[in-house]
Amino acid sequence: MQKTRKKAAINNFLGEPGVSSTNGGINMVTLSKRLSCFAALIICMVMMGLVHAETVEGATYSIISDNEFRDVKRSVDVRLDRKVSAEALRKIAMELKNMERKKYDRIFIAYYLPNMKA
Repeated sequence: MQKTRKKAAINNFLGEPGVSSTNGGINMVTLSKRLSCFAALIICMVMMGLVHAETVEGATYSIISDNEFRDVKRSVDVRLDRKVSAEALRKIAMELKNMERKKYDRIFIAYYLPNMKA
């Protein structure tokens, strides 16, 4: 009995025959479920891209804010997982500068350690 329920639930999700009402051969419940799963997947992918972490000299950093004002300035807030050397900060700054196609007159970068609030 339980296997039948599981199989029916899987068939319902996958859109196989033998499930709820259809409209023109398309199972509307399944279509709705698929679209909501697809939307959730897209949202997760976008979120993962926004919270992408990089590593420089063993320290992990992530961009927590990135704002621009025309071609004049760009302001970036970076969260570090630990204290790093000035050379590592320069490397991070150059990576941030080179990742942007636009060229700005000025780029301001604020670095935050784990115990600091942004």
